[in-house]
Amino acid sequence: MGNRDIEAARTYHATTKHSYTSVRTDGHHLDWDNRPMPYKLYPEVSGLALPRDLSLARVPALEAIAAGDAPGDGGELTLEALTRILFCADGLTRRTRVGGEDYHFRAAPSAGALYPIEIYAAVAETGELERGLYHFSPCACVGCAAATGAD
Repeated sequence: MGNRDIEAARTYHATTKHSYTSVRTDGHHLDWDNRPMPYKLYPEVSGLALPRDLSLARVPALEAIAAGDAPGDGGELTLEALTRILFCADGLTRRTRVGGEDYHFRAAPSAGALYPIEIYAAVAETGELERGLYHFSPCACVGCAAATGAD
């Protein structure tokens, strides 16, 4: 299967998505007192600061992909290009405080999932990045003191 063969992804989506009936007939309810932390933390691993000033395209994502305008323009993956990919996939676009609690809004919201959304980047050595497995922490991008353990 090649990268442009998306039929498997469409089939997976069609067979696993909720329907009008499944959402309204399930007796499941949210246990707000038993929520996991919104971000997975790895305190024993040092972080890598990502660029904060990003130039984001004003073109719909599928149009950019179809046109071959992917970040990095087919060349070596730069830290800025990786940051744009990560931000568009799971970055925090804003936050608000309600009733003493912070709420973060993501670039690609989860429709209410309470579990941490994880993104890992497996990177071959590039000019700017060492080879390795990287964990994206969107909370660190906005300086969320509570989730990072900072004061």
